Amino acid sequence: MGKNLEKAVTIRFTRDDYSKLEFKAESEGTTIASIIRKSCLNYFEQQKIENHLTLMEQRQRQLLIEVISVMLNLNEDEKEEAIDRLIENGIKL
Repeated sequence: MGKNLEKAVTIRFTRDDYSKLEFKAESEGTTIASIIRKSCLNYFEQQKIENHLTLMEQRQRQLLIEVISVMLNLNEDEKEEAIDRLIENGIKL
């Protein structure tokens, strides 16, 4: 990990879940704490990726609206009306 471990956390598990963690740690030649730390780091990274994907989706939606507006030769008022209509019909923008 490379970082100083300064804080301790107590976590309660069912016997079954603890056994799974114990087996996983033994099979990887590491500790249960290491498995849990890796899981937390993976979770944080997954959240970061999901946030990036959400931002990308928002940019794609905006670009799609712009492209369609140009293709249909919509002025700003018509574009806003079309966006309002999409939202009224449950389309997330």
